Amino acid sequence: MHARTIIRKSVVSLLKNSRSLTKTIGEKIYESKVYPIDNTPSIVVYTPNEQVLESSIGFPRSQTRQLTMLIELYTKENGPIDQISDSLALEVEEILSSDPMLGNLVKDLALHSSETILSGEGDKPIAITTLTYHLTYRVKENSPHKLI
Repeated sequence: MHARTIIRKSVVSLLKNSRSLTKTIGEKIYESKVYPIDNTPSIVVYTPNEQVLESSIGFPRSQTRQLTMLIELYTKENGPIDQISDSLALEVEEILSSDPMLGNLVKDLALHSSETILSGEGDKPIAITTLTYHLTYRVKENSPHKLI
């Protein structure tokens, strides 16, 4: 399993193991963007890209990688949808900041940006908040499945 997959699964597990978050949204935390978002609120975690920042000299090279992880929060409610979305974002941010090394899987996990899109189309207002995190981790170039 690629290190990216291990990290993504760890984040999903961390969110699913939060009693306060699962009380708010139940089991609707997904590790992929391909799931249809019919039931809200829900969360989708995915990792669309990563960069190799530096490598050591010699073979096999040690690589420092910066992984971009997006956490999309979907809410569809009557009422102050922006406040409801912000409350869900607050829960996710607090959970992830409580373990910024993901149990020593990564060297750093930091919130990079947040964006909310609101829509009044449909039977209820919809908010999609995207939390963009940057995670730094290390692997050997010939073993991208083994975190170092």
